[in-house]
Amino acid sequence: TGAFNDMPWKEQRRFTLHMLRDLGFGKTRMEQHMREEILELRDILVKNEGKPVNLSNLLASSMSNNVASLVFGRRMEFSDPQRQKLNQLIGDVGRFAGVVAWHIYFPWLKKFFDTFNIGNKGKLFRSLMTIKEFCRKEIESHESTLDPNNLRDFMDGFIVEMQKKKDDPNTTFRKEVLVDLSRLLFGAGSETVRVTLDWMLLTCVARPDVQNGIHAEIDEVIGRERFPTWQDHVTMPFTEAALTEVMRWKSIVPLNVMH
Repeated sequence: TGAFNDMPWKEQRRFTLHMLRDLGFGKTRMEQHMREEILELRDILVKNEGKPVNLSNLLASSMSNNVASLVFGRRMEFSDPQRQKLNQLIGDVGRFAGVVAWHIYFPWLKKFFDTFNIGNKGKLFRSLMTIKEFCRKEIESHESTLDPNNLRDFMDGFIVEMQKKKDDPNTTFRKEVLVDLSRLLFGAGSETVRVTLDWMLLTCVARPDVQNGIHAEIDEVIGRERFPTWQDHVTMPFTEAALTEVMRWKSIVPLNVMH
C-alpha cells in the first residue's frame, strides 16, 4: 500500500523539506496559520463556559488544520462532517497501528494472525485507504486548478515537479507517491502533536505544580497583552523542559510505530 516501498527516498526528503520551507514551515507565515487555529480553538472553549468538553476531538481538528494549510492549501471548519470523519480516521490509524505493532516484538506470530484474520490489521488498512482516497480527490482538484506560477501549497509544488519530470522513467515524482506523502504529512503531522498535547494536559491535571510553573512563566515572559511566538521558547526554560519531558516520558503510539 505504500508507494515508498523499495524507492530511493532521499530525493523525496530533499524536495519535501525544501517545499515546506518555501511554504513557510518554521517561519512567521506558519505561525500565522497556527495563530488562527489557536484563536478558533480558544473561542470554542470560551463558548462552553467551563462545561466539560472532549479536548481530544477539538485538538485533532486544530492540529490537522495546521498541516492541511501546508499540504492542501486550505483549512476545514471544525463542524464540517468531512473534517469530523477525517479526525476519526486519523485517530483510528494511530490506535490500530499501535495494536498491530506487536509483530515488531513477536514476528513469529504474524503469520498465525494473518492466517486466521485475527487483529486490527484489516481495520488499519481500510482506514489508510480511506485517507488516501481523500488525498487523491484533493490532488484531482489541484490538477484542475493549477497555476504553475502561483503555487498555493505542497500539492501544487509536487504536481509541477511531476510535470517537469514526466518523461523520466526513473523519476520518483509520481501521483501515487504524492498520495502517500500527503497522507503521511497530514496524518502523522496531526496525530502526533494531538497526542502529545493530550499528555501535556493530563500531566498538568495530575501535577498542579507543573501547571502553575508553566502559567507563571507565561505571565512573566509573554504577559496577557500579546500573542506568543516561537522565539519565546528561548526565554521559557521551564515550559520547554515540561514539554520535552512529556515527549520523553509518554508514548505517542503504544508499542511504537511500525517501520
